[in-house]
Amino acid sequence: SVKSMIAATLFNRLAADRHLAARAVSRGAVPDSVIPPLVRDGLRADGADVSGIRPQGLSLDASRGAELFVAFDVEVPTHIAGPVAVRRWDGTPSVMRAY
Repeated sequence: SVKSMIAATLFNRLAADRHLAARAVSRGAVPDSVIPPLVRDGLRADGADVSGIRPQGLSLDASRGAELFVAFDVEVPTHIAGPVAVRRWDGTPSVMRAY
């Protein structure tokens, strides 16, 4: 959930700056219970306050209305993705050592 949290937060800021309707949500296959301090502080330094956000898991309910799944080093189960396209971004560097 950490990589997707960073990606969704930064994507949403860029989309809003460009007045685009597209929005991203972050869901994890096995989400952390909280955003790790390193990531929270890194996003805060980038101007994003995620202090009120709690990582959430990927579920069928949470995926309704999705137009694209971007998966970081995990599979999106076919029963959740259904006909929606899945893009795999495998091998992205860990953010737990350095944001």
